[in-house]
Amino acid sequence: IPLPEPLPEQFTVEFRVMTTDPLHRANLQLFSDGSDDTPDTRCTYPPNPHLFVQSNGQGLQLPGGYGAPKAEENMGLTENEWMTVALGCDGPYCKMFIDGERVANVPNYEFPKASKLHVFMNVYRYSLFVDDIRIAEGGARSLYDDLQAEGFISTNAIRFDSGSATLKPESGGILNEILMMLQEHSDLDLLVEGHTDSDGADDANQTLSEDRAEAVAAWFIDHGIDAGRLDTVGHGESQPVSDNGTAEGKAENRRVVFRQR
Repeated sequence: IPLPEPLPEQFTVEFRVMTTDPLHRANLQLFSDGSDDTPDTRCTYPPNPHLFVQSNGQGLQLPGGYGAPKAEENMGLTENEWMTVALGCDGPYCKMFIDGERVANVPNYEFPKASKLHVFMNVYRYSLFVDDIRIAEGGARSLYDDLQAEGFISTNAIRFDSGSATLKPESGGILNEILMMLQEHSDLDLLVEGHTDSDGADDANQTLSEDRAEAVAAWFIDHGIDAGRLDTVGHGESQPVSDNGTAEGKAENRRVVFRQR
């Protein structure tokens, strides 16, 4: 995977993974060897620290070894269903999440920095699929800096099913980043605001925005954040930040805002 520049000190990696048969061994390795050269494709186990996700008949796991983080527990796999894997690093300190649940916490995980990431997959008879690989600069600390500087974080990356408050799987990346921020700053309390575009009736949009804010807060509570640290409010379509007359403007107006209480 070519990158515009070497990985920074703070970065996140997120992708989705699915297997057609969780009872058989399959693994995926995401790594950097510290150079921009193309590695030997016959390589199966890179000798340097890397992200190693494995299905072994007992669930999805991070088995450790070769400098990789080891999961605290296995995560159950369901046949033909996507799971979201997220890695957030701040220097040598990294955390790993699977479907929003933290499964590894590593204080000395030196992921080599280069302008390429390499992906290897090893399967036998059955299929392992990878989708929606996202690599971004920054992490929980940069979000916290933004929050301190601006007083709020606004994001369109938290996605919902159309007309509902059901979170889509691709929301996991930003949710995990905010989760890490909340975990690292235990004195931080947030107000979660829901906002919609102008499609539909005003009262329906008001209710939808409230439900979406509550769904986001519930996600954090389900992942270990005390409910007392979160408040929610919905503003419906009443506070647009862009023109509701265009598709792009509507997409910008469908957002979730986090404000420090």
